[in-house]
Amino acid sequence: MKERKILIVGGGYLLVQEILDSISASSLPIAKIQIVSEKERVGEIHDFNNQPVPVTDIDVMYEEGYDAAILLSPLKDLKSFTQTMVMSKVPILDMANLYKASSELPVLVPDTESFALKNLPMVAIVPTRTAHALTTILHELTNCAQWSHATVCSIQGAACQGSRQGLDELFDQTRSILGFTEIPKDVFPQQLAFNAFHSSNVNDENRAMCEQSRFLLQRDDFVVSSDILWCGFFVGIIGTVWLHADSEISIEQVNNAFMQSKAVTLQNPLNSIIQTAGSDTLALGNITLVDDNTHCVTIRFAMDNLHRGLSTSLTRLLKKVWINA
Repeated sequence: MKERKILIVGGGYLLVQEILDSISASSLPIAKIQIVSEKERVGEIHDFNNQPVPVTDIDVMYEEGYDAAILLSPLKDLKSFTQTMVMSKVPILDMANLYKASSELPVLVPDTESFALKNLPMVAIVPTRTAHALTTILHELTNCAQWSHATVCSIQGAACQGSRQGLDELFDQTRSILGFTEIPKDVFPQQLAFNAFHSSNVNDENRAMCEQSRFLLQRDDFVVSSDILWCGFFVGIIGTVWLHADSEISIEQVNNAFMQSKAVTLQNPLNSIIQTAGSDTLALGNITLVDDNTHCVTIRFAMDNLHRGLSTSLTRLLKKVWINA
């Protein structure tokens, strides 16, 4: 079996290390990994198969022959990066909501049973965070109804996005609050410990969720309204989706679709992120009609984004292409 080499672009310290740990624990034939970044993460050291892997500057990226590029963070010059990868015939897996979904840039949902792929597209979108939860739910409910729009509210852990310095600052903020001393705010613009604030890029995330949902549903008029909060005390996501259908929908239809799915698990009641912390599942629960409105269903969700939303999606996708195909 051919040994592979991948490029990881951006991402927070915990995000990248989770990918490396997941690859190490899998049977993926990946022998070489390079990590590049534009920001303060340059110089940080990761561990892969008990070997140090430094984060290098993307401007001095020197290696060639990658089998895939994993895009985890926004880039200042996305166009130039895309041209470089495409000209080098390196497939790009967008896990940062940077590209617009289209027939040329498909949305991949590798956790679902029906997912099949022989070769990686040159550019493909793999939803993460709240977009992962929404697109997975919609994918599994496609045959239940014609969905017209969705409203989403979620709380996401911000600490997993940051650098090692950001994680240290979160620890220092927590210690300072408990010790009644000055709160350090060098990496994060606001007090992150014991606090929550609106995501600065909520418009970008909302745009991406609209585009990705429309692609999966093949419905150009599908609309997503979202409100996303960031906090620092966990690395997962918990939230609620209100799905509106053109026709009547029953709870039994929705539950049956989810019970037959291998991409989600039903947990009733679904009360907290603690139920999915450290797990490899997208948990759904508390499924109800909105005030007995048979055109609108409420679904609560929770997941550990480092596992289900990131490393699980990536490793399953690469296994489909490099091992099982």
